[in-house]
Amino acid sequence: MNTLEIPEVAWKGLFQDYRSLVGDTTEASDNFHFATFCQVLGCTIGRRLHVYHASKLYLNFYTCLVGRTGLTRKDTTLNRGSDILSRLHAESDGEPNPLFRIIRGIRSYEGLLDELSGDRKVRMIWVPELLSLLAKAKQESLSNIIPALTELYDCPDRVNPPIHQKDAADCKEPFVSIIAGTTQAWLQKALTERDIYGGFANRWTYFFGLPKEPKPNPAKVNPNKRDELIEAINDIRIWAESVPNGEVTISSDAENLFANYYESYYRRCQEDGLIPTLIVRVQDFVWKLALLYAACEMHEEIQAQHLEIAICVGDYIEASILEVFANFGTAKTKDNENRVLDILRSEGGPIPERELYRRLNLSARELQATIEPLVKIGLVKNSHRLTEAGRRIRTYEAI
Repeated sequence: MNTLEIPEVAWKGLFQDYRSLVGDTTEASDNFHFATFCQVLGCTIGRRLHVYHASKLYLNFYTCLVGRTGLTRKDTTLNRGSDILSRLHAESDGEPNPLFRIIRGIRSYEGLLDELSGDRKVRMIWVPELLSLLAKAKQESLSNIIPALTELYDCPDRVNPPIHQKDAADCKEPFVSIIAGTTQAWLQKALTERDIYGGFANRWTYFFGLPKEPKPNPAKVNPNKRDELIEAINDIRIWAESVPNGEVTISSDAENLFANYYESYYRRCQEDGLIPTLIVRVQDFVWKLALLYAACEMHEEIQAQHLEIAICVGDYIEASILEVFANFGTAKTKDNENRVLDILRSEGGPIPERELYRRLNLSARELQATIEPLVKIGLVKNSHRLTEAGRRIRTYEAI
């Protein structure tokens, strides 16, 4: 079995129907179609359903489609999914602040709160390039975007607006999903250790995929099959309204199956390094996906058969993370080393440590890891000087 492909067992029911509908219409990886359909189902069900496992887990996803190059048809994949979503929520067209909306990117934290103001607003944020979101979030005036998205991932019952926004309504039971695309090279530029170890990056599910063989004349989406799929998803939405308290329970067989899976998964999460940090929420994704499979069959209980498939997809997600981030540390460090040397050489004299990591947009920890090897091999010299206030600070300069 190719661990970098969504396992065939996962393509069942509506997932298989969706692949049959869109798979031949683009060269995009079926992995991307799977990820997109999770968003379609999740954003349609919204907060109607949840599963309790240590906390309430809703069907929102922060999804990143990752290819080796730009020609992976990520945008085409998103277009296919957004078309289905728009048709499922056609009643929202024309409303100034509808219950559901797809929004392109995030202008600001305040703009996001405006979108979510009121009760149970569902927003799917479409980010064509993840780097653009993270670059914007690193601007000082927009630095509250990442903390806000980190909070919204857990679907809080309420998000209060900033104190200075006196006219803004608060957000009750918001539901935010994000789908973004990028390449491995751009991801290297986008993420820092602060994003990873700070908990934002591991809230994302990374779907790696390679494009299919060339399709010079791709097929059209079959409108009849599309309408049948939409009708089936609508039936699930109606059924979800009838589930008591919106909670889908877990069968004892599913609990036992998860206990067996969790033993080895827990050990992997306890290891040192970047990858264990990035997989700590794969277990949440597994439960969310099991909930989706149960919902597709209109079951009010997650059974072992649902969880078994979800665990197989969870194994793919771990393999995908390993593929995407395999060279993250070495490539990132080398790139940072070159940037450090460029700045120090252009400066022509000592630069205070604080100024250097601000100009590089690195954490103090990242700067230390980058610059220590350069000091040891004699390319950079570190020293200290006193400020006008008499404070002793560290400086660096190129040799």
